[in-house]
Amino acid sequence: MESKPTFPSSSSSSSSSSMKPKKYDVFLSFRGEDTRNNFTSHLSSALYKIGLLSIFRDDKALEKGKDIWPELKNSIKDSQYAVVVLSENYATSSWCLRELAKIVKCARNESLKIRTIFYHVNPSNVRSMKSTNKRKQKGSFWEAMEAHKQNPSNSEKTLEKWRNALVTVANQCGYPVDAHTDEAIFIKEFIAKISSELGASIRTIGGLFGMTSRLKELDSYVLQSSAINNVCFIGIHGMGGIGKSTLARAYYKQMSCKFDGSSFLQNIREVCKVKANDLMDLQKQLLSDILKNDFNDIGHDDNGIDMIRTRLRFKKVLVVLDDVSKLEQLNGLAGEDEWFGSGSVIIVTTREDSFLKIRRFTIYRVECLNHSEALQLFSSKAFGSIEPLEEYKELSKLVVEYASCLPLALTVLGSLLGSKKPSEWESALRRLRKCPEKEIVEKLKISFEDLNETDQRIFLDIACFFNGFDTNYVIQILDSCGFDTEYGISNLIDKSLLSINDEYGIRKIWMHDLLQEMGKDIVRKESGNELGKQSRIWNTDDLYHILENKEGTNEVEAIVTHLDETKECSFEALSSMKKLRFDGLDDCDGLDDCGGLELSNNLQYLAWSGFPYNKLPSGFRPHKLVQLKLWFSNIEQLWNNCIKPLIDLKVIDLSCSQSFSTFEDFTVVPNLEKLILFGCRKLSEIHPSIKHLKRLFLLDLGYCTSLQKLPEEINDLTSLQTLRLNGCCTLGKLPDNLEQLKSLRDLDIIGSGITHLPSSIFLLEKLEFVHYHTEEIIKSHIRENIIGYHTTSECFSPGIIESGWFCREPRGLYSRLLLTKLDLIDCNLSGPEAFPQYFGKLVSLRYLDLSKNPFSVLPPGINGLSRLRCLRLEHCKSLRCLEAELLPSSLQVIPSNRRTQFEIVLPLDHPRSDYELPAWFLKQSSTERISIKLDPNRPNRRLKGFAMVFCFDANSSGNDFCCDIRVGCSETWKYTMVACKISIPIINSRRLDHLFLLYMPCDKLHTECINQLKSPSCDKLEFSFYSNKNNACTCGPCGVRLVYKEDIEDM
Repeated sequence: MESKPTFPSSSSSSSSSSMKPKKYDVFLSFRGEDTRNNFTSHLSSALYKIGLLSIFRDDKALEKGKDIWPELKNSIKDSQYAVVVLSENYATSSWCLRELAKIVKCARNESLKIRTIFYHVNPSNVRSMKSTNKRKQKGSFWEAMEAHKQNPSNSEKTLEKWRNALVTVANQCGYPVDAHTDEAIFIKEFIAKISSELGASIRTIGGLFGMTSRLKELDSYVLQSSAINNVCFIGIHGMGGIGKSTLARAYYKQMSCKFDGSSFLQNIREVCKVKANDLMDLQKQLLSDILKNDFNDIGHDDNGIDMIRTRLRFKKVLVVLDDVSKLEQLNGLAGEDEWFGSGSVIIVTTREDSFLKIRRFTIYRVECLNHSEALQLFSSKAFGSIEPLEEYKELSKLVVEYASCLPLALTVLGSLLGSKKPSEWESALRRLRKCPEKEIVEKLKISFEDLNETDQRIFLDIACFFNGFDTNYVIQILDSCGFDTEYGISNLIDKSLLSINDEYGIRKIWMHDLLQEMGKDIVRKESGNELGKQSRIWNTDDLYHILENKEGTNEVEAIVTHLDETKECSFEALSSMKKLRFDGLDDCDGLDDCGGLELSNNLQYLAWSGFPYNKLPSGFRPHKLVQLKLWFSNIEQLWNNCIKPLIDLKVIDLSCSQSFSTFEDFTVVPNLEKLILFGCRKLSEIHPSIKHLKRLFLLDLGYCTSLQKLPEEINDLTSLQTLRLNGCCTLGKLPDNLEQLKSLRDLDIIGSGITHLPSSIFLLEKLEFVHYHTEEIIKSHIRENIIGYHTTSECFSPGIIESGWFCREPRGLYSRLLLTKLDLIDCNLSGPEAFPQYFGKLVSLRYLDLSKNPFSVLPPGINGLSRLRCLRLEHCKSLRCLEAELLPSSLQVIPSNRRTQFEIVLPLDHPRSDYELPAWFLKQSSTERISIKLDPNRPNRRLKGFAMVFCFDANSSGNDFCCDIRVGCSETWKYTMVACKISIPIINSRRLDHLFLLYMPCDKLHTECINQLKSPSCDKLEFSFYSNKNNACTCGPCGVRLVYKEDIEDM
């Protein structure tokens, strides 16, 4: 039984933190004379070889002459498994029997697992010791126990304990080894089995925490990839210090025994930096590890590739390539699937995932520890236990928070702080926040140093200013500095320096806190820790120090910070920052005079919220400027004198600059793409030179409340996609000839003074959204356009028909402003060709009046009006038929949950007295009144509503018709109500009688009427139709049908 130094450990996960960790994986119990130099030697060697297991063998571990029993007992208790090799002479050793009795006892009480190997022994011979059958009382084990009985120092109690222990392990389902067993194969399979069992509940690997879940997840990736591919290629990707290599090593230790050969090549990045024949040396090691031979004659990298391919192609191998940084390293060591045998697994750990994607690796991305795991790891390094000492608990949580659960940082800080007093911890934390620990920074800095200069600048800008910001916003800003930011960010993500997190649909940049601190530390060190020479200023106090002491220098490239609006300061120091490319400030008190202030002409991005001056410095010539944003500023005008065109300027945003009154010359900014003057309340006009902005795609004039008109030259903005005029309450109209705005997609006139849209708006092919504040605007223009189509055949462009902004529901606060009612009375619409193609797309319509038009059939698109409830066809003298398939479904079908009233008015081509009502109306009358005897079984049927039809005469001039319903019981009427009042528009010279179809759902009736209808004593109904304004008007014939649930399909 042999011991080997093992890692001090604790639980592998927070859930097992209360369990005391075991010192040994395996306690090996065997009879030395039988198996020491053969089977057990090979077994223990195989256990050592796989690297995962620590083994206790007493013939190797215990010093001669010592009382070894106490140490043996402790070793048994401190092991996870006991492997008992029962050989022919095992029971002759009282020492082995004492061990075995202790093993069996610990298996009952100490969670020890026993695995028994019957080495040339029949388990029945072991069990025979307790047999009372004389014929079975034989064999080496029975004889050995009989010999022990002769020794007076062995009490009967001791002998019984030994017998019980032997019988206990003999009754197990053990592992037999006999003369026909191939011991090499047996040992390999046994090792794989016990290794797998140990790995599934991995107790510890190098003091790591949270390993169990990560190993299981990694193994699932391997299994999924292996199911598809002959050879499995897995990339373990993550930032420096997150535990990629440790996870790979843990997997290697756990699984290598299952392969024909294995190799772990560590620190490949570093090896390739310091060795001349770096790749060739790694190839030699790979071959030597797997084939167990020396390979000194490779000679060249290409020869190494050939040897790997030819020597390993039939071997199932596990290879871990640790910290690969370049594709050529990977290609030189594991270039193709065909290099390795079926079932092989190749694992690569890296901070750079671009070549993993090229090679189509399955990528496992390592996450930081959770807070509980992080606290345990830190405590194990600081205190040697899985929990912090009581007086250090809160401080330990602060350290874990500072380290953001990064294993590298937790390990370094645990070792650094473990011996310190609490007061020293607090001091150390304050210093760390200013200056991170060197060992951590150097490890994290490796990926940064691999970047090119542009990507390094992007990284530092994000670290200092933009961690946690919207990705598109950051790209827009840094693109202003000429960085090709989207590509740069993808490079940073590939190297695990950034990630993109989706928060409520917004893609935000996320950088680990320690990487952010590293970036800031790099900036500090580059300047020699002189504030005025820092390339980037992000701290408000630091900026005030520079401003107050006028320490600005040419080294300053970028400033982004928040100013205290209550604190006075001078900005003269900015004049010394000649290389300033990026300026983002906010909140300042107003200042009239900008004398003494100079801004860098190298500025590419200037964003100054609350800009305190009423004008820009006279010497400001920012010919590299891409974006100018002066929100809530005191600026009154921009450039008050002639300057050369700012050809790079793409964005001007003066939102809520309430003193801004004029933009005199747009030729200064010929390539402007966005002009945002939202809330500039003093702006009263737009200069005609705006016509020169051929690239402008956004013009926001929202809440420019003094703006009274737009120049006709605005029609020259051929690239304009969005025009916002919302809240421009004094703006009364849009320019004519809007059809020239061929790119316009979005027009917002909500809250403006605009009450009329020019007809040219219907010729805008790409218009998708018009935001308006009153239905009358769109209603009048739809009517106008339809009439215009009839007379001129001009209508919306095909693009307008497809986008359908005029029938789409408005968004936001004005979502209820739908086109629900359309009046097309007497528009001389004579046939299907009179209606434009888009007519059936007006899906929000609920009321449509087509009265007094000479068409003979309904418009072909009318069945697309899916929400239509009321259709008026009064005095349509040419209408000859009303085909069901032409009607909208909302008028044609009444579903079981129908709760909506609908109406249809149709002209009659002959006098109403001669008209035969549809037979579907089961109860009919030739007069205006009809009585119905109710079905006595109706309480068992579900009444949905009433369908009614009546005719009224050609001379009717009143426009209100009523229907009364009376509910009766025997000879008396219990209840009378006006069921509905129907308004029909007055049409002069009505010459035709009309038919009125009406459906009334039950829930539109008065509650008392419904209650009476439900009463079994109620047995009759009476319906009366009349005009309540014209007594001379007569109605009839009429018909009624009570609509029950089962009638719906017929309807």
